[in-house]
Amino acid sequence: MYPPTFEKSDFFRNETISGFWRLGGDFLKDTKKLIVIGYSLPKTDLMMKYFLTENTGSLDEILLIDVDPNVEDKYKELFDQRNITITCVAGEASLEKALEQNFEIKN
Repeated sequence: MYPPTFEKSDFFRNETISGFWRLGGDFLKDTKKLIVIGYSLPKTDLMMKYFLTENTGSLDEILLIDVDPNVEDKYKELFDQRNITITCVAGEASLEKALEQNFEIKN
C-alpha cells in the first residue's frame, strides 16, 4: 500500500517497491477480469493510468466496486479505445451488492 501522492518517483527509486510494481504488471498481463474495489482513478494519477493501460492487454472485463457511481465514467474514458466490458456496483453497501451479484458465496 502506498500513500496517496501526486509525485511517485521517490517510491520507484526503491528497488523493493519498483519490483512490486513489475510483479503486479506481470500478473495483470494475462488477466481477463479485473476487480477494482474503492479506487476512484483520479485524473492526477498518471502513473496508475499508464500502469493499467500498459499491463492489461488481455483484459476483457472490469468490475468496479465503489461508493461513487461516477467512477465508471473514468474507467470508460481510460479504456475507450478497447473492447472491455465495464460494470459498476456503486453506492452504500456496494461491496455486499457486488459479492451477491457476482460471486457464489458458500457457507
